[in-house]
Amino acid sequence: MTRNEKVTIERIDHGVIPSNDLGRAHRFWGGFMGGEIDHLTNLNIRGLNREVPQIVFYTLANHKGWGVALQDFPISASHRARWKAWSTALKSQRMI
Repeated sequence: MTRNEKVTIERIDHGVIPSNDLGRAHRFWGGFMGGEIDHLTNLNIRGLNREVPQIVFYTLANHKGWGVALQDFPISASHRARWKAWSTALKSQRMI
């Protein structure tokens, strides 16, 4: 019997990224990336009180598990720079 030493991913259930501006994040993921809102999580009194994270899940590329979570603290400049570079690369590829 042959053993495969490489890691194999069967599937990814969901992914959530932080944002300190859900409106801006929605314009990017819902508008530019073409995602459709699948469901809202914790957009209730507990979420408003920051007891639990508020999350918007999208259907993106036929996958229902992509989410954006509201963070009530500033996101560091290094993370913002990486996301800006990544989104700029996506825009340039989309124009081709």
